Amino acid sequence: MWHLVQILAASRLWFSDGNPIAARRGGHGVSSRLIVDGQGFLDVTEMRSLDSMVLDANGATLWLKRHERCSSRFACPSLQNSPYPLSLSLRIDDGGNFNLSIVNTPPIMTACYSISKQVSGRLKPLPEISADDAAFISKMIEQKFIPYQNITDGPTRPIQEIRALGRQYFPFTPYYFELAATLYDWTTASFARMVLFKIFQYTGIDSGVAALPHPLDRESLAINIWQSNFSVYTPQNADYMRAFLMQPAHSFDNLTAQLEDVIDQVYDFSEIENRLLVAAMQSMPRTSIASRPRLFSGQVDMEQLGTGRFGIEFEECPLNEGPAGVELTHSLTDALASYMAAGNIITTKMVWSFTDSMEEAMHYSNGIVLVLNPPAGASSWDSVSFVTPLSDDPAKMECTAAPGTKFEIRSIQYGAVVSGKPVTIIGLEPVLGRDGPLKTQLTLEEIRQQRLSANVVEHDDLDGLGRIVVSGVTLAALVAIALAFLPSFLGLESFSSLGVSELKPRPEPQDIQTQTQRQRQTQTQTQTQTPTNILDDTMASLRRAAPLVFPALGRHTATVIFIHGLGDSGNGWADAVQMWQRKHRLDNVKFVLPNARVMPITMKSLGRVFGKTLDAKSRDEDEAGVLESRAYLYSLIQQEVADGISSESIVIGGFSQGGAMSVFSGLTAPFKLGGIACLSAWLLLEHKFKEFIPEANPNKETPVFMGHGDSDPFVLYDWGLATQQKLQELGFDVKLKAYE
Repeated sequence: MWHLVQILAASRLWFSDGNPIAARRGGHGVSSRLIVDGQGFLDVTEMRSLDSMVLDANGATLWLKRHERCSSRFACPSLQNSPYPLSLSLRIDDGGNFNLSIVNTPPIMTACYSISKQVSGRLKPLPEISADDAAFISKMIEQKFIPYQNITDGPTRPIQEIRALGRQYFPFTPYYFELAATLYDWTTASFARMVLFKIFQYTGIDSGVAALPHPLDRESLAINIWQSNFSVYTPQNADYMRAFLMQPAHSFDNLTAQLEDVIDQVYDFSEIENRLLVAAMQSMPRTSIASRPRLFSGQVDMEQLGTGRFGIEFEECPLNEGPAGVELTHSLTDALASYMAAGNIITTKMVWSFTDSMEEAMHYSNGIVLVLNPPAGASSWDSVSFVTPLSDDPAKMECTAAPGTKFEIRSIQYGAVVSGKPVTIIGLEPVLGRDGPLKTQLTLEEIRQQRLSANVVEHDDLDGLGRIVVSGVTLAALVAIALAFLPSFLGLESFSSLGVSELKPRPEPQDIQTQTQRQRQTQTQTQTQTPTNILDDTMASLRRAAPLVFPALGRHTATVIFIHGLGDSGNGWADAVQMWQRKHRLDNVKFVLPNARVMPITMKSLGRVFGKTLDAKSRDEDEAGVLESRAYLYSLIQQEVADGISSESIVIGGFSQGGAMSVFSGLTAPFKLGGIACLSAWLLLEHKFKEFIPEANPNKETPVFMGHGDSDPFVLYDWGLATQQKLQELGFDVKLKAYE
């Protein structure tokens, strides 16, 4: 946490959160935007681990790092919930330059931490807003063309609320209401006007008219308005057609005739509103990468466009050069083989919307899903704006990228199946809008690595005895260990340094047909042998958040399901997955990070357990909860098999409680898995475990890796040893590695 205690600035200041300037702010992954009247924005984003903390201020970083001489963390104030928020002094000159420094640091903090003193940087510029544009939008608001009227299939905001939000987020301009109304309007069905009149421009041809910069593919524009058919938004709907300044149309000829009369007016309307929309987006606070490590977008925006219109959304499409009258449509296959091939840069002609879950993106997908990964070294999404606060649906997380945003295509996955729907998955990375790569101080990367490290894995001590640190391998290494069990097409060379080189990969399938046949056989086996009474009876009662899913960036051939520990969530392990996928060494692997229910389900308590044996502990475990969780995990595996992935190409694993569930679920599964990998785990229901092993015992030879800290006070190392011994006595292939 941090707060401003000294400010030297000639300009008026606001924070976009609406709270007082001196209020405490921050927390891991929280980005706060300071608005400097007449000058610009300062985004302060906090990232922290147990031992380090970074404040990223427009790319300049202040930091704290625990002294190496402080061997015990118990003697130092925690950075996770410190009673000592950082006191900051801010100085802003008239040229938009700032100095930010840490002041008044308590002696106990300086004794424990190295602390940077001061950084300098520049404010991000305020957007340029034309008075004429704002006056036009004000007129359209008065005439009730903005915002979209009579929304019947979702929530709405009253005008006074939109006005108040504009005053909060855009206090630097007298046009705050116009900006807010435009941004709100984008989240309604008005987006169709703002999209269609952008993508059907021949952007390679200059029209010579400033207000209407490029000729339009008028015929395609008319066809796609006529074919609109989402919810109530059709050419026969008066409110929808009013968005295009037209009356309801009951024939294509009538619509075409109307459009010819108003097309230049609507074009001008769209251009002006898009300009104010971009200004509003530029002014909204940023979203930290720690809070949203990956973004997703279902494309194309409207079903009637089809995948053949996706390529024309980019300035690089050669059809933009015309001549005018050439139909703007280009097969997706041809586009992905040319200007949209992996490694190329694309530039958007329109606003793109993203959300933070694959599930939400699939709701809007019409054949394509975009997966946006952050650029290396960035602490926040600088290329996209968080617009949910002004959305017509505050429950829907939405970020937007402005027209002209550049992305590098990092990967293309053809023929993927997500939620039962075939899609093409395109992996993207924003191209930073500055000279060269984003430069950050080393400490920011150290924060990332420390948060990936199980050397500082924490448990809440229920007995109030302080924070317990459990040693272990890094989370990224644990992912690598899990992947070592996957078939040989992953390759194990990069994992040899982790002590897993002795694990033998499975033989590569002889051909695709053989693999497909085996997948179908495994799918049948899974569906017939899984105890359906447990699935059917318990799944209906489960109340949990959807799993966090990282689709394969290449051709999907394997899946890792990794289960978090007590009190954590799937998002707690996202950084580990993201690190591997950034390296593009595991592009064919899909990662699924489930979320447990809020209530504990696999053990009745977690506290100090001196002298308690594994057998004694197992008799105190919640058997019904264990079986319920197992049923849920089986449902995730079944979904992968239904999507064409053999169960033998699926690895399950987890940490602590999640590791215990992976061992129990994996070894009692009626279908064969590729491997089981866990850290700080134990054998659930040990006293009667043998009763749950299926007669065929398909996982008797499935490799099981267990990693355990030898001083773990919560999940005792003796439990890990006892688990290994018990499972080996039952004939399972178990390897246990201890960590100091």
